[in-house]
Amino acid sequence: MYLVWLYYDKFDALLNDKEREQRDIAEHTVFKYNFFLKVFSGLMLTYTLFRKRRYSKGANYLVDFALLYSTSYCFILSYVVGVHKAWPLYENLAKKMIRSKKRVDIDKDTTLLDDFKIKYYKYDIAFSKFF
Repeated sequence: MYLVWLYYDKFDALLNDKEREQRDIAEHTVFKYNFFLKVFSGLMLTYTLFRKRRYSKGANYLVDFALLYSTSYCFILSYVVGVHKAWPLYENLAKKMIRSKKRVDIDKDTTLLDDFKIKYYKYDIAFSKFF
């Protein structure tokens, strides 16, 4: 969430050009890992639901359990991997943002993120509340 907050215009004014570039690279990294792991999780769930099953019932349950476990693991991992990979890029920026003690009002302040990514993160947060 710190990374998304860095795109609000209040915090953008605190950053110089090099820091903005680091922020953009970090956000792209987090988005890339988050999106592709969620797509992979969805594909594995689809495969689990529509795969052809053999006649032995014991093996089917074991394979289904393994596929469902992998699906949920990839979904949960989508929140962790990107942040883990990008944290060294924006750790100092997040500390700088916190030290500024500025607050963001989501309704009044404007963000510099693309509209597509704003909608993606909004629906991602809403969907993750179910899990």
